Amino acid sequence: MTLFNCGMRNACFYKSFAVASKIRSGLPVMSVDKREPLGVVKAVSRQADYRNGLYKTIITLDKPASDLQSGNAMVAEILINKKNNVLSVPVEVVEEDSGKNFLWVVKDNKPFRIRVQTGVRNEREVEIIEGLSGGEQLIVKGLSQAIEYGQVQVVEDMQNSQIQNTEGSQEKCI
Repeated sequence: MTLFNCGMRNACFYKSFAVASKIRSGLPVMSVDKREPLGVVKAVSRQADYRNGLYKTIITLDKPASDLQSGNAMVAEILINKKNNVLSVPVEVVEEDSGKNFLWVVKDNKPFRIRVQTGVRNEREVEIIEGLSGGEQLIVKGLSQAIEYGQVQVVEDMQNSQIQNTEGSQEKCI
């Protein structure tokens, strides 16, 4: 969301009821660009603003934000859900077809489409609940060429080509 200055050490934003209803006081707010804490949710309006029909949320900032003081806006996200020890993949590699989710993996240098069950997702990652065990080689780039030619050339890049069981967490942010 985009924050704007709304008082001493406070920032605000407006969202629809669907989004605002998921936000509650005390949730952490992170900067999107630096991935560092900015503050916490102070309050969420229970009534829509008569001018725009949206719900106002007030954030208490840990320290005054110079960007907001000069009249600029700041992009942030609120952590609304967190799961530990999840298997996750980049959101862009999950393919949806007829309400089912699929991934493309490499076996014997050939592409294979496998069905997976997904869980929590955010703008960057999707939790995989079922269908993978971890350690599979995931096709992240060049999928259309892999399908067309029926074989793959594996480029070892652990960050982009192999699924790992993250010891960290899957975070869902707004």
